[in-house]
Amino acid sequence: MKPIALVAALAFLMAGCGPGEENRDFKPVLVFGMEGSLRGWFNQPQDVAADSSDNLYVADYANHRVQKFDRNGKFLETWGRFGSGPGEFSYPKCLEIAPDDRIFVGDQNNSRIQVFDPKGNLLIVWGGRGSAPGRFRDTLDIAVGPDRNVYVADTHNARIQVFTANGGFLRSFGRGGQGQGEFDGPFGIAISRDGVVHVSDTFNHRIQCFTPEGVWLRMWGGEGERPGQLKFPQKMAIDPDGRVWVADSYNNRIQCFTTEGHLERVIGRMGDTPGSFNTPFGVSVGTGGRLLVADTWNHRVQVFRIGKGVVP
Repeated sequence: MKPIALVAALAFLMAGCGPGEENRDFKPVLVFGMEGSLRGWFNQPQDVAADSSDNLYVADYANHRVQKFDRNGKFLETWGRFGSGPGEFSYPKCLEIAPDDRIFVGDQNNSRIQVFDPKGNLLIVWGGRGSAPGRFRDTLDIAVGPDRNVYVADTHNARIQVFTANGGFLRSFGRGGQGQGEFDGPFGIAISRDGVVHVSDTFNHRIQCFTPEGVWLRMWGGEGERPGQLKFPQKMAIDPDGRVWVADSYNNRIQCFTTEGHLERVIGRMGDTPGSFNTPFGVSVGTGGRLLVADTWNHRVQVFRIGKGVVP
């Protein structure tokens, strides 16, 4: 049985929906993957990202590898295996692709960052388990800012750490708690073009925003199932129009907000048909106005057309 490579024509854009309304039936233009360990198959994919050529990279979490596909979901190559040595993974949770197409992978249970070129050649490793500066207790998301610095969600140390592109420690911010600027399990991070750092404060069910130096700006969300509320939000992506797309994982949907936290759209529902989700953990923006979603417990990737200036 071959991996799914389902291409569906986008029938229409729900242009008549006003801000904040739901569009649960927005359909993907591409779906690929299925559960398994063969090439092109996935076991709980946690993240997906695109390089400058729109090749797609998937953090194939429980298969302990990264897989690479072309923009149409055709398998190209894979690297990694279970272990703690260089180039090996113990549950790769997240990946981020820098402007120079270097691939930063958060190697969760090894509590480190590994950096590869697009062919899977290992370039840099840093981190290790601990709470000292530059050490981690699970690396669950990574973002490269417009300043080219690398921001890491150091989840169980309840902080964000900031590094140079080569792993030199710069600073950190955050601590455990429920107050303003405090975290209970930061699982996601995304940075807008103006440098605002958005953090998914997962167990507090909210998004918090900071300056690059860690000064608190604002927050939104709150636990619940209504539009605009969140339930264990995971990764985020910010598109060229500045819209913030949040993997609202345990509500089985993707929510779209302005950078100020105003809800624009809700897409998806619980299910396994195209356009529905089962606990989506990863979301990113590719080239050409494409939204990429790691539909984790459906063991697949879905791709949606959002376009510049277009909200589904």
